[in-house]
Amino acid sequence: MLFLETTEDVIRKAHTEREKAGLLTNYSLIISCMRELDVSLLATADRDFERVSNVTVCRPEDLP
Repeated sequence: MLFLETTEDVIRKAHTEREKAGLLTNYSLIISCMRELDVSLLATADRDFERVSNVTVCRPEDLP
């Protein structure tokens, strides 16, 4: 498990993500942390993340 420091910069960027994609607060923090770590692939069953630019969503039904 990886624990990330939640800096003011990450929180401010999360607010921008929330406004752009209409995400919930916790979802926008996930995206902000992903961008901070240069991660673009997200495994989730939640379709809300499909509205985020430059993030590839892998859903459970994508598995063979």
